[in-house]
Amino acid sequence: MLRFLTAGESHGPQLTVVIEGLPAGLAISEDDLRRDLARRQGGHGRGGRQKIETDFARIASGVRGGFTIGSPVTLVLENKDHVNWTAEMTASTEGFAPKPVTRLRPGHADLAGALKYGHTDVRNVLERSSARETATRVAAGAVARKLLSNFGVEIFSFTQSIGRTDIGFEGVDVDTVTTADIEASPVRCPDPDASRRMVADIDEVAERGDTLGGTFRIVARGVPVGLGSYVHWDRKLDGRLAQAVLSIAHRLARRHQAHIDDEEADAVDRPQHQREGRGPLRAERRLRGAGGRRDRRGGGGADDRRRFPRKVRRGLDA
Repeated sequence: MLRFLTAGESHGPQLTVVIEGLPAGLAISEDDLRRDLARRQGGHGRGGRQKIETDFARIASGVRGGFTIGSPVTLVLENKDHVNWTAEMTASTEGFAPKPVTRLRPGHADLAGALKYGHTDVRNVLERSSARETATRVAAGAVARKLLSNFGVEIFSFTQSIGRTDIGFEGVDVDTVTTADIEASPVRCPDPDASRRMVADIDEVAERGDTLGGTFRIVARGVPVGLGSYVHWDRKLDGRLAQAVLSIAHRLARRHQAHIDDEEADAVDRPQHQREGRGPLRAERRLRGAGGRRDRRGGGGADDRRRFPRKVRRGLDA
């Protein structure tokens, strides 16, 4: 069975992915991985981190003379931004000069991670839960793409909607659309008119400091019949695909109906702290309120500290 494990922090020295289960004799090179890694970093409206990093996956094990040898394949991606974070992210006690993060972000793993692992510095959580980790997934996916291509399987994706601009499920003929059609768009929407509207909408909300949600489609051509199995739940192909997608570190609008009405769509497009009617600092206020200080809701008190692990309580008292 093909599987992969990833390691590394967002501002650590490197990201690492180990891929196990590849057959021996698969032709693979670092150049095969460049296209997908570059594609991840492109697109209109990307963040500033993409201007710093130019991801390159170095093959560190499992490949000899351009072919896999049957052992685990290790890929290493260096973080160029690490040079600006050495005091914060060094593994040594010598020279370690952290600036603890205590402001918790709604919609992220900050609060749950701090409580689960007893961290008082949320950087221990956000460094690993960062979307930077997806670079390793893309590298592993590029290897899987190369393997599948040997069986005539082609996989591609495109943007169907951003904000209120939606080309619809039938807006693209997936049997005839080409990669060139998709990559010609700065938002990877093969409909030129819709693509221009999407870009304009992104620029408009960016002026307000906001963001837009959207939908995309992934298409696999040439897939043979019989992949997966109905016999056991953990071998079902759709279940395994869903787990892979839902594990990506970002917020998803999980739709269990054919569509979302206008009111619900408005809610999906608003920032989470606006949707839930609370400010972004409320989680931090709750954490500090649990240390015996009253938060703005009038709660808190010494007895409430029992809700948190002992290590967290000690940090709050410091």
